[in-house]
Amino acid sequence: ITLMSSWKEVRKVIKDDPRFSKFSSSDRKREREFNDYIRDKFVAAKADFRTLLKETKFITYKSKKLLEDTDGHHLKDVEKLLEKDKRYLVLDCVPEERRKLLMSYIEDLDRRGPPPPPTASEPTRRTVK
Repeated sequence: ITLMSSWKEVRKVIKDDPRFSKFSSSDRKREREFNDYIRDKFVAAKADFRTLLKETKFITYKSKKLLEDTDGHHLKDVEKLLEKDKRYLVLDCVPEERRKLLMSYIEDLDRRGPPPPPTASEPTRRTVK
């Protein structure tokens, strides 16, 4: 079952499972439940992918300029780095959506600019007397 599986495809696979008939006698209810499940999985997969992007130190506020300067070669490097992670692979069935999330994240980092130095956000450690 992928994030793009349809109810008809999945129904053919699970119709012989005893849990399928015990779940509900209404096919509409089963279909609605399946669609809710897939939607929730898709939302969770996108959130996990965003977390992965935040964890990836290779992607910085300079990435957008690198993309423009290297004629997309930097994007291939980023994707090659990410493709080892399960959170990237889950979205294989929707590569255009995954690419859109990645580009949106890079543009957001570019808009925000360089992060503040670590000392700028830390409270003063010395006590004032």
